[in-house]
Amino acid sequence: MLGTNTKIVNVCICVSESLSIKHCAIYSRSSVEKDSRDPFDSVGAQFMACAEFIGSQVGKGWRLVDTIYEDRGYSDSHMRRAGFRALLSDIKFGLIDVVVVHRLDRLTRRLADFQQIMSELNAHDVPVVSVTQQIDMSHHVGRLATNIITSFAEFEWEMVGQRVKEK
Repeated sequence: MLGTNTKIVNVCICVSESLSIKHCAIYSRSSVEKDSRDPFDSVGAQFMACAEFIGSQVGKGWRLVDTIYEDRGYSDSHMRRAGFRALLSDIKFGLIDVVVVHRLDRLTRRLADFQQIMSELNAHDVPVVSVTQQIDMSHHVGRLATNIITSFAEFEWEMVGQRVKEK
């Protein structure tokens, strides 16, 4: 119990000055347009999972940027997507330190495109973090696993295209 002469001291827990802030961008994509009857669609679910992950990394200095990078109704068969292009532009301007995606195939399912994207991000020292695939692309084993996953995503994309043509 506090006495009448007890002083209450406010304690401030501050982020260490040596801990640098990492500006994190979320990129989400869906091949289909948003269903107006569904307020919580795939893009929304991707965003929420990524935002929660970034929040769990706040002790490492991670902060979510204000800009939303998303593409709705765009196939991953090309990289001419407005949200994706805005993300790349902000990376080039040094506004983004980490790109967070729900799954790697949200960026692309084509291995050649993925390698081009990674080359661009590596040129700016911007890593990609996949929330559901837990891959460390700063390590050679992580890069191998990423290429394997992307190769299977491309294979799946081609198989779906083939099935559509056969109908």
